[in-house]
Amino acid sequence: MPEKIRQPKKLAVVYILKILQDYTDRQNTLTQTEIAEKLLEDYDMQLDRKSVRHNLSMLMEAGYPICFKEEATRIGADGAEQTIKSDWYYDHDDHFDRSELRVMIDSLLYANGLPKGPLSRLIGKIADLGSSFDRDSLRKNKTVLNTRPDNKQMFYNVSVITEAVEKGLNIRFNYGSRAIDGRLHPKEDNGVPKLFTVTPQKMVLVNGRYYLIASKAEGGLTHFRVDRIMNIRPGEKVRRRSVRQDDLRDYVSEHPYMWSGEVCHGSFRCPEWFIPDITDIFGTDYTIMKRENGIIEVSVRVGVKDLELWGMHYCDQVEILYPSEVREAVAKTLKESAERYGR
Repeated sequence: MPEKIRQPKKLAVVYILKILQDYTDRQNTLTQTEIAEKLLEDYDMQLDRKSVRHNLSMLMEAGYPICFKEEATRIGADGAEQTIKSDWYYDHDDHFDRSELRVMIDSLLYANGLPKGPLSRLIGKIADLGSSFDRDSLRKNKTVLNTRPDNKQMFYNVSVITEAVEKGLNIRFNYGSRAIDGRLHPKEDNGVPKLFTVTPQKMVLVNGRYYLIASKAEGGLTHFRVDRIMNIRPGEKVRRRSVRQDDLRDYVSEHPYMWSGEVCHGSFRCPEWFIPDITDIFGTDYTIMKRENGIIEVSVRVGVKDLELWGMHYCDQVEILYPSEVREAVAKTLKESAERYGR
C-alpha cells in the first residue's frame, strides 16, 4: 500500500487557527494536548505540545483573538520559572453571536415572497456564520411559517435593482397580480402587459414584504412589491433626482400598509390606553391634539387608503374624524358588513 502522506508542518498554524474557530468559544475550550489530538484526527498532522504552544503564541502575536482561561507558573527542570497557559479558545466577539443570527433567520422566515429553495440556502449560509456549537440548531429552523406563493425571480429582481441604484439607471418591468389559478399575471393596458419605467431609490421591508421605493418620471415617489415585479431589466442612465433619506423615511411612515394614493393630515379619536397600538403603526410620527377623560384625539400625516384600512381594522376602538371622505368610507363599509352578517 502507498505510504500515507502527512500534511507539511508549516501548515500547522493555519490548522490550529481553524480548530480553535470551529471547536472553541468561551464556554468550550481546548488544552494544548487536545489541540494536538484534533490536529492528528482532522488533518493527520502530529505535533508535540511544545510546537502547539509555539504556534498559539504566533497567532496571538499576529493579532488573532486567541485567548486562554488559566495561567499558572511552575519550576522547570532547569530551575527556571515557566508560565503554563491552558483552556485555549477563539474569541468570537467580532463575529455574530447566536442571538444575532437567530434574529436574522427569523426575519427571513417572516419575510413573504422569498422562494423556498433560495431561502433555505440563505438560512444555511447565515447558520454557517455561527460557531460549530450553534450551526446545527440554527440550520434546523428552516420551517416556513406559512405556505405562500413566491416569485422565483425574487433574488434576481433584487440584484437588478441594486445594480441600477449603484449605476444610476432606471429600470423597466411588468407588475403582476395573482389570479384565480394562483399564478402571477402581468397587469395589462388595453390587453397588452403594462410596462413600468421608474428610477429605483431604495428597497425596504414593511410588514414582512419587500418593497421598492422609486421615483416616477412625472415626479414624486411610488412603490412596488419586489416579489410581484416581472421581466425586470435595466434601462438607460438617468439624471437622478435628489431624494433625501428623510423623504424616504417619511414615505414609509406615511404608508404603514403600503397602499398607493394621496397623503392627508388625518385625525381620529380613541382611548388613551390605545397609544401602544398607535405607536406600532405610526411610530412616534403623530400628535395628540386633545386629551379628556381617558379619550385622546390624534393627528397624523398618512396615506388616505392606509388611514381607511386602519380605521376599519380597529373600528371597535377608533373613530376617524378627518378627512370626512375617509370617515364616510369607513362608515359605509361597516354598515355594509353589518348588513351582510345580519342576513
